[in-house]
Amino acid sequence: MPRIRLISTLLIATIVIDQITKVIAREYFKSSPPVSWMGGLLTFLHSENPGAFLSLGAGMGDGARFWIFTVAVALFLAGAVVYLLRTQSMDRPSLIAFTLMIGGGIGNLIDRVSHGSVTDFLHMAVGPVQTGVFNVADMAISGGTIFLLLTSFKKDNAPRQKRSAS
Repeated sequence: MPRIRLISTLLIATIVIDQITKVIAREYFKSSPPVSWMGGLLTFLHSENPGAFLSLGAGMGDGARFWIFTVAVALFLAGAVVYLLRTQSMDRPSLIAFTLMIGGGIGNLIDRVSHGSVTDFLHMAVGPVQTGVFNVADMAISGGTIFLLLTSFKKDNAPRQKRSAS
């Protein structure tokens, strides 16, 4: 798949899936009690997050939140998209990782602009280990970050393994 098609397909898919799931969450979970599946492993609920990851910054004033989480994030994401489209030397795994992170950021930015907060609706718990409430955009951002770290670690170790094998 050509580079630009990969970027646009992944960006659009991430944003569309994120927005559709948030519409469902607002429609079905806003006025109903949380719904747990698999013995509480996965819970669907409705939560509006005015802050960032894990509600960081939720206590800031409206003006500060707007400038940091809307304006600054929008400028950063616009720059990231330009960088992604103009950089020809990025390998495919890094391209996929960055595209997922940008798509997730755009999905959450759409919420901030259209609703004033980010809609979260998923919670996971395995015994005492629990996540915060999150959404598909958060999964794209986290998944892209983890994928980038794993592929970067693999790339960093590959030359050393070749040198030590010879």
